[in-house]
Amino acid sequence: MRQLHERVIKSMCTRPRLMSGRRGFSLIEVLIAVVVLALGLLGVGAVFPVVIRSQRQSQDVIMGKVASRAATAYILGRKDLVASLRELAYDSMDNNKPEDPPVYEASPWHTWKSSGGTLDPATGLIELPNPDPDFSTTKIYIPVADRLFPSADTENLDPQYVWDIALRRKKEGGAQVVVFTRRIDSQIAIRDDITLSDALLRRFSGEERLPVAVGTGDDSGIPSNTGRGAYSFIRRVEMVNWGGDLTDGERDRSLIMVGATTDETDASTRFAVYRRAEIVGQRLVDNLGNTYTVTGTITAQASADDGGKATWIQVDPPISYKLIRQQLDGAKIELLMTPQVPAAVSVIDIE
Repeated sequence: MRQLHERVIKSMCTRPRLMSGRRGFSLIEVLIAVVVLALGLLGVGAVFPVVIRSQRQSQDVIMGKVASRAATAYILGRKDLVASLRELAYDSMDNNKPEDPPVYEASPWHTWKSSGGTLDPATGLIELPNPDPDFSTTKIYIPVADRLFPSADTENLDPQYVWDIALRRKKEGGAQVVVFTRRIDSQIAIRDDITLSDALLRRFSGEERLPVAVGTGDDSGIPSNTGRGAYSFIRRVEMVNWGGDLTDGERDRSLIMVGATTDETDASTRFAVYRRAEIVGQRLVDNLGNTYTVTGTITAQASADDGGKATWIQVDPPISYKLIRQQLDGAKIELLMTPQVPAAVSVIDIE
């Protein structure tokens, strides 16, 4: 018992010395820990934009296709519009006789920079001729309100997409319409007491906005992303070459080069349009109705007209042999695109 008592007293006497031997973190250690934590948070922060962009792209894949199907149903559901589009496709080649088809299967696209139907750059209203001779003075319209998805009348839900069209006459008869569905400009700023639909449908003076807009003054086609400027119409570029630089003797059908466009004449404007065609994810539609997705670019060996390096655009799927044969036969291969990368593209045959 006495020995146990002495052991307890000895333990109590030595505990302060043990406690006094402990020490806290030094300032250097704290600073190192803070730096490591900050680097970790920066790494996590860099992931958020990627996640948001991925979610946006996933939404576009699903909702863009839904909006595109809604546009197709709208077009085919309007008999007056179908008849007008078919007539305009024939008239755009200055010949509306069914027995006199285009020279090439790769017939030229009609966009609103061409003759015939018009697209108002201030409002986005599409105006088409009426094929009915009894109502030739009455125009057929496709207003912006009809091209929004979801509809502007949908309660508690703003429109997210807008669609636009171009068309061409098919050699074998009938017409082909391409529908580009784009996300509405993301930086549209409006008053708190009105909705996005109010601005897009121009219900309040001073708050008018366009669903998709480009800068005004230079016609370069650079998106403003604010709904201010001119309406962003479909652009045409020409495929002037394909195959890439022949370093190994093989031509790669996934590589194309775009050049002169029939929509712009100014060199700097054409250059800006070319740059929009090179964006990864961009969608290009040839004048056989084939759709391609841009997957990357490769700098070409040859110099471009502007003094810089020309660019090969890598597309998926590769261009078809039929398209190549059309070009070799003398057809001008036109590629349609929109300044804003579309969420979906669909092609409709009107027989």
